[in-house]
Amino acid sequence: VLLDLTHLTITNATATAVVATLRDDTAGTIRGIYAIPASGGIVLPFAPAKAQAAANKPWSLQLSALSITVYVVAHYVKNV
Repeated sequence: VLLDLTHLTITNATATAVVATLRDDTAGTIRGIYAIPASGGIVLPFAPAKAQAAANKPWSLQLSALSITVYVVAHYVKNV
């Protein structure tokens, strides 16, 4: 099953800005690089949906700094 992203909300709960790298597998292809402001956030609607390259893999965000707390809300559609 492929999980194609339709929306991401990313919020940063710390006073340090961070860059988040979105991948469609833990060490997979980079699908986006987003700057998340200190104590702020971003909303990313994807239309059309951001397609996942391989089935049964996790989407992941890798942060550019340690000790940063971010919260993520993801909406997706199953593509079987």
